[in-house]
Amino acid sequence: MTVTGHHVRTRLRRRLVRGIDWVVAWLDDTPPSDAAPDAAAPPPTPDPHSVPTDDAAAAPSPTRNRPAKPTTPTPPPLPPLPALDKPAPPPRQRAARPTETPSAPNRPVAGAATPPDTAGTTSAGAAAKASPEERQAQHQARTRKGLLRFVHDQGGRATLRELHAYSERTYFVAHVAFSRMMEELTGEGLLDYDHDTATATLTVAGQAELA
Repeated sequence: MTVTGHHVRTRLRRRLVRGIDWVVAWLDDTPPSDAAPDAAAPPPTPDPHSVPTDDAAAAPSPTRNRPAKPTTPTPPPLPPLPALDKPAPPPRQRAARPTETPSAPNRPVAGAATPPDTAGTTSAGAAAKASPEERQAQHQARTRKGLLRFVHDQGGRATLRELHAYSERTYFVAHVAFSRMMEELTGEGLLDYDHDTATATLTVAGQAELA
């Protein structure tokens, strides 16, 4: 088959027309009528490093024609509150100290009987009550009755360790003094002591001591 110049020009014209149709369809976003769907070329990707041309600068921005958002007016600042004048606290007043009035000396009245002097008797009685021996005896009596009361509150039986801890904690009687007191209580029959179990039992005489 011989290709003539007429055939070449016809083919070039068809290709040129088809290319123009592609350009027009790409600008209108509509595919051409005589083009196959798989023959459409993708739009060119813009280069981020390229300098924008005058046409790109003149293109309208999608956000340029948006209406501006209404701005809320800022309320004016409130005027400052007036300073409150606090009343000054009243001055503290110190209570006046009572003045002591000197008492007149007791002068003996003529013809009046002189009261007996009991100061010596009272001092002697107070000294006798405050003697160390009597105070020690009173403390021992309270300790004896307290130990008997403790055994009674424990159900009539208590171990030697419990008695010793209670005596030391309550009456400050421990060790040798406590051993002597336990010997006295068991010797008088107020407590029965079992050496095997180290337990003291309140006797009938001990209950009568508490009555």
